[in-house]
Amino acid sequence: MKTIVIDKDYKGLKQLDDGDYIIEDDLIIEGNLEVKLNNKLTINGFNIVTGWMEAENSIIVRKFQKIGGSQEIGRYQKIGEFQKIGSYQKIGRYQKIDEFQEIGGCQQIGEYQKIGEYQEIGRYQEIGWYQKINWFQKIGGSQEIGRYQKIGEFQKIGRYQKIGEFQKIGRYQKIGEYQKIGSDSSVKQGRCVGLSINIGGVMKTGLRIFAGVCNWREITDKDKTITCCKKEGGEICYGILEETNKQSYGATLE
Repeated sequence: MKTIVIDKDYKGLKQLDDGDYIIEDDLIIEGNLEVKLNNKLTINGFNIVTGWMEAENSIIVRKFQKIGGSQEIGRYQKIGEFQKIGSYQKIGRYQKIDEFQEIGGCQQIGEYQKIGEYQEIGRYQEIGWYQKINWFQKIGGSQEIGRYQKIGEFQKIGRYQKIGEFQKIGRYQKIGEYQKIGSDSSVKQGRCVGLSINIGGVMKTGLRIFAGVCNWREITDKDKTITCCKKEGGEICYGILEETNKQSYGATLE
């Protein structure tokens, strides 16, 4: 598969007065795409690449983006509509997507992420700072976020979840393995976790709570433990509650 390189001499590329670059039309690449520019590139239309895509700097796409293979962006990324990535994605700084995002493999974001609609990721996700998603989220593997997380609707994580500070879920939550939250965790409806729940702050739940419901191996009482500073609301239907009455350090929902 051939690789197309966009540098300062690429046909159809314009340099603006501030030093940034722009492509006025749609960008369709049959093969791989390598962007070698020392400043940000804006694509005024949509962006389709059948292979992988790499960019040293920031990328803005006014419409949608489809990448058949992997994608690596050195700085930040903004997408005006939706995004689909066939394999993995790695973003050096932050990412903003106005509509939905679908990624077949894993995802790594250095700073923060904002998604206007829903997100689906086939494997694991790692985000350095925080995450905001207006609709739902589905992740096939594990999830690790350095600071906080806000999900407007439901959340499904195939393996474990680690959040450094607080978490807020607009509807229900389902985690395949264990869950560890550094500070407060708020779930408006119910939460179902395959192994133990460990929340450093207040655990707020609107409906039912299940911990240790995995069906792939034998579990112990430790696997069913729900540890938190304080429980507010919710009925524990399966699991063993341990309230520490000791708030962990870190940001809270307030």
